[in-house]
Amino acid sequence: MFKYTFAHMERPQGITAITILLSFATIATYSLLNYRSADCGQLLTGALLGTTTVFLILGNFWYGFNWARQLILLYCLVQLMWPFRLLYLVHEHPGTKLLPFVIAVNAGKTVIAIYLLWFLNTREVRHWFESRYK
Repeated sequence: MFKYTFAHMERPQGITAITILLSFATIATYSLLNYRSADCGQLLTGALLGTTTVFLILGNFWYGFNWARQLILLYCLVQLMWPFRLLYLVHEHPGTKLLPFVIAVNAGKTVIAIYLLWFLNTREVRHWFESRYK
């Protein structure tokens, strides 16, 4: 396996895998758009800008910038609210149809978010990010 070393510390195991996993999660979210809606052009433009922003953050995360790690932690906290939003939709709008693919993608992203909240706060990972660019 490839070893990535920097000035004084090796990249923690899992950073590359997490970056790839979050890239696939971003692409899966992009596939949830309703391409048949009247404002499809606006949706695609917004999704393209959002996807570009996420990939820029993921690239900086992979290189070890602590601000990118903190943004991903913030994303994880926001993603943890998804089950509550689902309960709200089902309770307040009983006729809402939820597609199984939407539920599967968001449930997967929530599981990833729980794991990332733990992994990105381990001592080794925090130390690597904090010592990268001082």
